[in-house]
Amino acid sequence: MTEDAKKSAVDELAKLEDSADKETAIELLLSAKGFDSSVVTVSDTNVDAVINVSELSDTDKAQIEDIIKRKTGFAADKITINICNN
Repeated sequence: MTEDAKKSAVDELAKLEDSADKETAIELLLSAKGFDSSVVTVSDTNVDAVINVSELSDTDKAQIEDIIKRKTGFAADKITINICNN
């Protein structure tokens, strides 16, 4: 394996770890706010959040969006919030 390939692999691993850390932090903060069993996926370009509730008020959505913005730096148009009540 070349040095460039090794560096590329290490860089990719670091990006994956950073995304996983952000996902975990967001999920913990959401849980602390009462949104248990939420699942968050952070990619290079956007964030998807699945919140385990039957409905979200505008205040709830704003609170979730604020948490995600603070942890990722993404603008609101890059954040998708879905609800799932199982």
